[in-house]
Amino acid sequence: MARRVQKGINRWCDEERQALETQLRELAAADARVQIERWKQLHEQEIRLDAIQRSSAVTRGKVTEHIVPYLPGFDLDPKDIRFLGTPIDLIAFKSLNASVEEVEIVFIENRRISPLGAKGPSRKL
Repeated sequence: MARRVQKGINRWCDEERQALETQLRELAAADARVQIERWKQLHEQEIRLDAIQRSSAVTRGKVTEHIVPYLPGFDLDPKDIRFLGTPIDLIAFKSLNASVEEVEIVFIENRRISPLGAKGPSRKL
């Protein structure tokens, strides 16, 4: 009978331990959710401002890509420029409008362009 009682006590201890572990996990998860929500509330404005700034920078970059051929210091005829966007920003068919036999193709990437004007093509074929 003592063994049966001991088995019953051990089973009860195991059940209680499992119940306590489950409660601890649930409390930890609830606490983590509360902390995340608190963090979100504290940093939401900062996150939104960062998103707005990034969006604005992307828009400025896209506009710049389209107006670069018309900026002073850009040595190619804007009529010879075609906007691609990806994988390169612009492609220029140098002397295309001059009706010459040979046309030079110039690939232009935006990172080579400063806000104050063009620094020239990044690669020629």
